Amino acid sequence: MLDTIMEDNTDIIVCQYINYDSKTKKQEKSMLRTPIGIYYKEDIVRLLNKNFLYNEKTDMAEMPPFLCAKLIKREFVQEFLNVEIGLSYNEDQVGIFTVLLRINSMSIIQDYFYYYRNHSVQATAVYNDRLWERIADSMQRFRELDRSNYLVI
Repeated sequence: MLDTIMEDNTDIIVCQYINYDSKTKKQEKSMLRTPIGIYYKEDIVRLLNKNFLYNEKTDMAEMPPFLCAKLIKREFVQEFLNVEIGLSYNEDQVGIFTVLLRINSMSIIQDYFYYYRNHSVQATAVYNDRLWERIADSMQRFRELDRSNYLVI
């Protein structure tokens, strides 16, 4: 990934990932959500406008909302971390949105460099009676950040 980000001279690189279920020991390759290639500012804006939060064809967000499987240039990381403060749900997607607003280029590669391990006690696998409040908090943060009205919330 580092070679590609240096070669392409992009601000962020996104690889594919493999879901690993620690209980069943099954591995499943992630679905390719964003087409492979190099994206420049106008392409990134198009992605934000069209399917960032939800793509009807895949029934998922166009850009995988996880921090994992992404290599981000240092100058964008601190802002990513700052915008997540106070959020306990969907914080990675809010952070990725913040990065995409500021970068000028991005590479999407087809290589599977990351294993995402699912386990029974992770936060997204355990019932949370405040889930809707936490979703509302993240949607509010999107509204605050989206000064160009890329998203329809």
